[in-house]
Order: sequence, then structure tokens, then C-alpha cells
Amino acid sequence: MANASELHEQAAALRDMAKRARRLAKGVSQPDSERIIAYAMELEQKAAELEKQAAEGFGSAPVQPAFTQQQQQVQQQQAAGSVDPAEKPKP
Repeated sequence: MANASELHEQAAALRDMAKRARRLAKGVSQPDSERIIAYAMELEQKAAELEKQAAEGFGSAPVQPAFTQQQQQVQQQQAAGSVDPAEKPKP
């Protein structure tokens, strides 16, 4: 379980990533920009949740694994060339 200071640190890291994502969104095509902005908004929401948990004095949510998974997904999409979710082949 994370303490309040760890939660604040994690929230700050998420907000920093959101800030970088928004800067990145300025240099890509419109569809990519929209996805990146949506990702930045998710990061901001998670940061707000962590700050709320820190203020309430507990941290029960495992943040790092979900955070890492989202980052890996974005990196994989960037490496593979932007794929529109509507165009993904269905299994």
C-alpha cells in the first residue's frame, strides 16, 4: 500500500506524462492527436484519483501496472504506425 507522499509523487509523474503527451499531440495528424489527447486526459484522471486517495489517507489501487500497460500500448501504436481502432482486424 502506498503512503500519501508516494501517491502524490505518482500523481505528479502522471501529470508530467500528460503534459508531454499534449506537446506530442501538436506535431501529429488529427486522428493521432485526438488519441493522444484522450490518453493525456486519462492520465490526468488517474492523477486526480491518486491525489484524492492521498488526501483521504490511503492508497489501495495498484497504479504502476496499469500506468505501465497504457504507456506500452501507446508506444506499440506509435511503433506500428497509427492504427485506427475501427480498422483493427477482428479475431
